Amino acid sequence: MNFNVLKTTLLSLVAKLRGNTLSVALLALAIAFNLPYLAPEVSGRVPVMNDEVLHRQGIQHALDALNAGQNPTDVWFGNLTLGYPLFRHYQHLVYAVAALLYWPLQHALALADFMSWTRYLLLSLFPLALFAATRRLGFPPLTAAVTGALGTLLATHGLYGFDYLSYVWSGFGLYTQLWGMFLAPLALACGVHTLRSGRGFALAGALLAATLLAHLVLGYIVLISLAAIALLQWVLIEKTDSVSETDSVSGYSKANAVYRLVGLLVLIVCVSAYFLLPYVQDGAYM
Repeated sequence: MNFNVLKTTLLSLVAKLRGNTLSVALLALAIAFNLPYLAPEVSGRVPVMNDEVLHRQGIQHALDALNAGQNPTDVWFGNLTLGYPLFRHYQHLVYAVAALLYWPLQHALALADFMSWTRYLLLSLFPLALFAATRRLGFPPLTAAVTGALGTLLATHGLYGFDYLSYVWSGFGLYTQLWGMFLAPLALACGVHTLRSGRGFALAGALLAATLLAHLVLGYIVLISLAAIALLQWVLIEKTDSVSETDSVSGYSKANAVYRLVGLLVLIVCVSAYFLLPYVQDGAYM
């Protein structure tokens, strides 16, 4: 009897190790493809073009504010249309965070190189974000690894989607969207986890707010998706008139579905209030 138990345990462990090895191999293959394929993004210095012209100016303005001891999230954009408060109604979190990261490096690294390296790393490591999000949703490692690996194959044929053309130098230069793309799956997965379990409000709220402030459209998409998932869970509970063992343990019910969604939305509004309130107040002028 003991031998059979030991044999079963060992076989289970071997199967698990094989699954984990394959998962790691798939993720490593996707990243190993990205790193050399995207290497030209950081191997040479070329003039910036497309939307990245605006994004570089945004980071530079946030950096200037930091150097002057001012608020990097509320900057007057003097070289746009005779002057404009761009940070008051545009996704500026990326500018502020990038400026903070670049601040100690500004005398050793050109801003253009810093942006190229962050673009290169975010694009190359995007499979990791998809893997982590899929695991957070409760899928096994191999499924999550396949999801991450397939992320490298996304293409939207010039529709400004989650593919190389939206971000690389010869493409559209959607630098803030790249940060939003990396955050969006993590935010959605953590939000769904909180709806299901009632735990992780702080992390989910922070990621959802960060996605919204990094890229308003992607933040809107994630929030609408989260509400749709909450509604779907409500419908499933109503149809089955029962909950699964897992949801029963976490106390999931119709009432909790609403309370948790509202709690997340309140948390997001609180975190984003510094941006949302001026946006509403200054709407007529903008």
